[in-house]
Amino acid sequence: MQLTRFTDLGLRAMMLLSAGEFDDQRV
Repeated sequence: MQLTRFTDLGLRAMMLLSAGEFDDQRV
């Protein structure tokens, strides 16, 4: 099973999305 791998990718995606949203709000 690659559940841990899928979770890691999901966490990274969430971090990237949240970071992008913060950047958009700042600019």
